[in-house]
Amino acid sequence: RSTPVPYPTPSRSIAPRITALLREQHAEDILVILGGTIPDEDAASLKQSGVSAIFGPGTPLETTIRFIRENIKPRGLLTR
Repeated sequence: RSTPVPYPTPSRSIAPRITALLREQHAEDILVILGGTIPDEDAASLKQSGVSAIFGPGTPLETTIRFIRENIKPRGLLTR
């Protein structure tokens, strides 16, 4: 039997790219939140890459809302 090769998933490819782009723009204060079916083996690396939280299937909406309210940072209006 061959060893399965990890396949690219949106959580493995898109989320780390988004967090990298936010760091480049000095916008690390923006919360990046993932929801849905995220493989357990991806969770630690996603958090390390800058994902603020991962909410799996069945997470009560109130849990997500509470997390956002407790972790969002107020921003001033952009004046460009």
